[in-house]
Amino acid sequence: MAKVNILIKGYEKEFKDRDEYTCTTTLVQDKDLNIVVDPGCPKSEKVLEKALAKHGLTFKDIDIIFITHWHLDHSKSASLFPRAKIVDFWEINKGDKHYFHDGKYNITENVKVIPTPGHTRGHASLIVNTEKGTVVVMGDVFWHSNLTPKKDPFAGDEKKLRESRKKVLKIADYAIPGHGEMFKVKK
Repeated sequence: MAKVNILIKGYEKEFKDRDEYTCTTTLVQDKDLNIVVDPGCPKSEKVLEKALAKHGLTFKDIDIIFITHWHLDHSKSASLFPRAKIVDFWEINKGDKHYFHDGKYNITENVKVIPTPGHTRGHASLIVNTEKGTVVVMGDVFWHSNLTPKKDPFAGDEKKLRESRKKVLKIADYAIPGHGEMFKVKK
């Protein structure tokens, strides 16, 4: 079974002249693979470097970067991982090589990509089978553990977002939202 750990808990703060935010960055480990989901845009690369070090890892130890969607607060730090393949909602990239999948891609038998459009057209989530149950790392399908905002002000397609929300909540025993901590899904 796979293991899931939050490396950086996402946040968002609004100020008069700016916003400050980054996404939740998650480490998924299965078989001999180290997968970072949404490397985000932490204050500095040292924040991410220290979070990895707590698990005995460096940037070079990461095999796959999974990007839920290409907003900068989720994807900006992807280039810090020199060996990693990048996987998103329809593509696998390594250097100048691009391989396409149909939106449902199995990284391992315990780690699967599913399309979850709505926040953006090209949004995907990671389904992870663990000893505790199924964890869905869902990017901005939901932003927070309290399942808000009810209406996503940045949603490209509100109807598809509602459908994606229903889908992930049906699958998940635990969920990791785009800007918050893991929570148990009430059935």
